Amino acid sequence: MNGSTHAHFAGARWVRVDLHLHSPGSHTFAFPQGMSTAQRDQVVEAYVQQLNDQGIEICAITDYQQIPEDWYIGVREGAREKGIYVYPGVELSFAGGKAGKYGLHVLAIFPYEEDISRINAVIRNLDDRPSEQLIDKIGKHRDLIPKDGVDKFLLRLRQETNCILIFPHPNDDKGLLKTYKPKEAAEILAQVRPEAIEDFSQEEWNRLLNTAQIQKDFLARIATVYSSDNHRIEEIGTKTLPSGAIRATYLKLSAPDQIQALRLALRDSEILVRLAQKPEPAYTRIEALAVDGNGFLENLRLTFSPDLNVFIGGRGVGKSAVLEVIRYVLDLPVYGPTEYREGLVRHALGSGGKAILHLCQVVKSGVERRYRVERVWGEPPRVYELTAQGEHLVELPPQELFAENDQPLFFGQRGNL
Repeated sequence: MNGSTHAHFAGARWVRVDLHLHSPGSHTFAFPQGMSTAQRDQVVEAYVQQLNDQGIEICAITDYQQIPEDWYIGVREGAREKGIYVYPGVELSFAGGKAGKYGLHVLAIFPYEEDISRINAVIRNLDDRPSEQLIDKIGKHRDLIPKDGVDKFLLRLRQETNCILIFPHPNDDKGLLKTYKPKEAAEILAQVRPEAIEDFSQEEWNRLLNTAQIQKDFLARIATVYSSDNHRIEEIGTKTLPSGAIRATYLKLSAPDQIQALRLALRDSEILVRLAQKPEPAYTRIEALAVDGNGFLENLRLTFSPDLNVFIGGRGVGKSAVLEVIRYVLDLPVYGPTEYREGLVRHALGSGGKAILHLCQVVKSGVERRYRVERVWGEPPRVYELTAQGEHLVELPPQELFAENDQPLFFGQRGNL
């Protein structure tokens, strides 16, 4: 263990996602200077590096009408090596008439492990002219013509593929609010029940609500997201809003390769979606616990979420022991009989055993300090400040690492902890 960071806890965390990306296979894509399809490997490498540099951990390739298997697989495999999950997706482009006055664009994001060929076949078969190619030899697409209306097309697509549906750029060409009047747009939303809309302002939200065609609670369950909608590699993750804020979306989830985790986060956007800036905890917190010794918790290593942590298990598995060890290392007072608690810590650490806590202290916004607190059974705790230059012992009681409002509180069944 080192004291610099403990980000790899098990559980939900904030992850940057970008669910509207175009690959080099799109006819609208501009290759980097000096590169073309002949340098496919180098282009894919640059594409993946841009994702990594921008901190994007989950994304979707959403080229028009079909998934470009060659480019998609190349990016997906390269990204996988860097721990980035690339979902298969499409940007469906519908012709005007059955899809509003000017036509409509809709993003569909499919399960991570879904068969690409099957997805492409499903899309073709839902089109009114399935025998005609959707993509020509130079990569340009023709518009889809839904057999029974765009709403039924999208509902069938979701039914057959379990996809997530997002309405992109609603005020631009082929956007929801560009091609439909507010009442019609509200009706489409009520029928399709999309997971998200891009760049959806409060003013637009109110316009749809005022049509009386959609309920406030329902509309609140449609997330607002920001995406790149890139046509160059350098645009991935770098586009900004008119205000200057980055067009970034963060979801809080624990299963990055499960589309249901993405769907649940988008459906609970008030809690699990944040825009422009990644949420950072503004309070002092315990980041990790390690036990070195021959006791009950021998060689235990725990990394904590900066948010809620829950210990679940049967009687005797060590839940109380972990809490008592944390209390002991921090030298917090015991409110009640001490014999049971001292015995539990002694049993957990063993003779000469040591427990180590890593803490992050928030001094003020943007300023943090990290500490390691060690305590050997029967000895006082020792506090070390960890810096880029190394570590040094500080003469400071562990409790003083916490602000008044951050002081830990312990409660247990056997009296107050």
